[in-house]
This record gives sequence, structure tokens and C-alpha cells, in this order.
Amino acid sequence: MPIIVAFLALFEKYSVPATWAVVGKLFYDYPKLTESIREAAIEHEIGYHSFSHIRFSEASRSAAEKELKEGLKIQDEFGLEFRSFVFPENMIGHVDLLREYGFSIYRGPNYAGASVNKSLPVRAINYATFRMVAPPVEPRWKDTIWEIPSSTQFFDTPLFRPFITLRAVRGIKKAMKAGSTFHMFLHPESALLDPKLFDRLEKVLQFVKAAAEKKALRPITMGDFAEVLTRSQLCASTTE
Repeated sequence: MPIIVAFLALFEKYSVPATWAVVGKLFYDYPKLTESIREAAIEHEIGYHSFSHIRFSEASRSAAEKELKEGLKIQDEFGLEFRSFVFPENMIGHVDLLREYGFSIYRGPNYAGASVNKSLPVRAINYATFRMVAPPVEPRWKDTIWEIPSSTQFFDTPLFRPFITLRAVRGIKKAMKAGSTFHMFLHPESALLDPKLFDRLEKVLQFVKAAAEKKALRPITMGDFAEVLTRSQLCASTTE
């Protein structure tokens, strides 16, 4: 898949690892997709995005568990170890099953999203604010698994696309200043809708690499981040 290869080349250029949340069916339909990720010069992570992209918030428990069981088969067949889970459409549900099936972290709510549970004035303020600066986030230990909310999706409507680079960089700077986390995600197919997406992303990666070289931040995959968080939690427990 040319788009995936192009993204891999961009991440390699700036030495930034990423978590690739892959739908299970794609392992069989496009085996070269995961091969290209695993063979990349940068050590990326392959996460799980369910088997058939169902909405977990609307699925029965048995349906959700079936999706997770298929993930076990994929791990055995392809020699993988899934640590990170991304809910399709971010429709979160049956979180308690994730730890049972070996996951250590999942992507939580999008903090720069629509905030539909907030009042209309708050939603309006958030909408305007998050279009200018994507918010830092904090991981949470929830249902015996780490939840890491997302700061922003690296995409937008045509009107706001010119601002997504600035929005992300400002958010990263804010996270660095606060000593917190910035968690950005994108869908590779978005590059088909926004021809300038690669250029926009490259500017963000340039900033990330420069900051990483100064030890001001650490680019990390979701799975590795979960390990860091768990070690920190264990250290805190032993020193109390």
C-alpha cells in the first residue's frame, strides 16, 4: 500500500515510532501491509483495531469477546504480541475484557472532540480553543488497564486543515511545559482527502525530532508507554 510506505518513510526520516492499529481482517487481505511495518527501520508497534471494525459500545459482550479471540489467533499465526487496543470509531465499550486478552493500554476519548456531554457554551469554547491548541492529556489506570486519551486527530475539515500543524505543535509545546502527554492520531487514508497532509505532518515531526534531540520530549508507542507507566506505578508503590 503506497500510502503506508510513504508514512513509514516519513517516520523513519525523523526517527519517530508510531503505533499502527490494524483491523484484524487486513492481516489476511493485505499481508504485505503488516510486513512493511514490521520490517521498517524504526521499531514501530502493531496494535489491534478489532477484527471486523465493529462498534464495541453497541456490541454485545459475546460479540466483543469474539473480536478479541480473533486477535489471539492473529498473534499466534503472525508471531505478534498485541499490547495496544484502539476501539473502532473510538466507540468505547467492554473495557474490562481488554486486560483478559492481554492488552495493557487503549486509546480513550478524544479530548479535542465534540464534548457532547458538556453544556452548549462549554462546547462552543472548547471547539474554538481546541482548533487553536490541541490539549495535553494524562493517562489513567482504569479497569486494570491504562487509558490514554487522545489530544487530537491530525485531520480536519477543509476550512481548518491549514491550522492542524500549528494546533499540534502548540499542543506539544504545552505538554512539554506541563510535563504531560500529547497523543495524536491519524488515519492513513486521510492523505487521500488532504494532499498536503504529508507536508503538514512533516513539520510536526521536524519539531518532535528537534525536541527529542534536546531531551525535551520522548516519542513513544502506546505499548512502550504502558510499560513506562506500569514501572512508574510499581516504583511508587514500593517507595510508599
